[in-house]
Amino acid sequence: LAIDQYNSWFTFSEYEEAVTPRSCRPIHARELATVNAFRSMKHDDMMVGAFSHSTAVGKLRKDLPDVPTDARVDFPRYTLDEAAAVCHYYLRQRLIRREVFTEEKWKKIYYLSNGNGSEMRWLAPLIW
Repeated sequence: LAIDQYNSWFTFSEYEEAVTPRSCRPIHARELATVNAFRSMKHDDMMVGAFSHSTAVGKLRKDLPDVPTDARVDFPRYTLDEAAAVCHYYLRQRLIRREVFTEEKWKKIYYLSNGNGSEMRWLAPLIW
């Protein structure tokens, strides 16, 4: 299960409750049924997080409950052999047309993206 904006489980939501005809109060995430249902399934087993490039962060990772200090894992970029395997996978999945697939072109993708997998996938249709 992938959840976007995990931080929003611990801050105020964008929803409001009408208190009087002219005033509203913000609703905290813990008051929302869906958030409560998922928070009850959160255990010590595992939590995976990724930056969303959002500047609207409710709490820092160290301030969130049950997040171990060594929770961040950096994944290296593809090696040249891994990039070749990925390009051949794209070929098998028909993301790349066979008639224009050359070794020179997949190496160009690799060097343009510096081995970044998501950039390789984005560049593949443009190069072919």
